[in-house]
Amino acid sequence: AASSPYEEVAHRNNKEIEEGLKSIITDNPEIYYARIDHSNPNFQKLIQVTEVHHAPSVFLMVHGQGVWIYEGTSELILERLREFLPQFKEAASHKTAPYQLE
Repeated sequence: AASSPYEEVAHRNNKEIEEGLKSIITDNPEIYYARIDHSNPNFQKLIQVTEVHHAPSVFLMVHGQGVWIYEGTSELILERLREFLPQFKEAASHKTAPYQLE
């Protein structure tokens, strides 16, 4: 079956994000990375609990607090990740919250 234009764009975005994440993880070995397949029924409980129904999504967490980064182009998602990463690394080194909720 032929892919729809939406599926082709989603596949390209996923590939670009994967490549960008590999670079970020290589530069930041303290970061743990795992993929969640939204189409896999074994992940449905996690998807329900986190209420993240968008793919691809990137989650940064330190000391029980975190942020989901999703929606937009692969460039935008990776740019947001690079913007948040220094705050999370700083928080991890001082055992503080990465940002304050208001």
